[in-house]
Amino acid sequence: MKLTKNFQLEEFLRSGTAILRNYSEQFRPPDNIVSNLQILATELQKVRDLVGEPMPVTSGWRCNRLNKQVGGSSTSAHLEGLAADVNMGSKEKNEALFEFVSKLVKSGKLKIDQLINEYDYSWIHFGYRDKEANYRNQIFNVK
Repeated sequence: MKLTKNFQLEEFLRSGTAILRNYSEQFRPPDNIVSNLQILATELQKVRDLVGEPMPVTSGWRCNRLNKQVGGSSTSAHLEGLAADVNMGSKEKNEALFEFVSKLVKSGKLKIDQLINEYDYSWIHFGYRDKEANYRNQIFNVK
């Protein structure tokens, strides 16, 4: 199912861990999660249009069992379908993406709930909320 010009629903459901553990619910999100994934994809599309190149999603929505398995926070936006981790293929490219998006957020040209550099640019976390008015524009690093 196509969510935006460049993002498909399936990208936000992928999980090798869910396949290995047979967490079949990971691949059948409820309607409210699909609605949130539409919000997420729309917001990521804005970033992708500015970046001008693909932004591979390595983690999107996580069902409860998957989130626990991977050590995710019990309050993670991934559980609501409002977060995605992106890996551009190298720490250098991830850092460039993080710096680019940080500047846009700080200048007010782009809104986000959370932008997180995870583990020295191993991936970049993009978090949103169901309403743009609730975005906190938080930018930080997790080591």
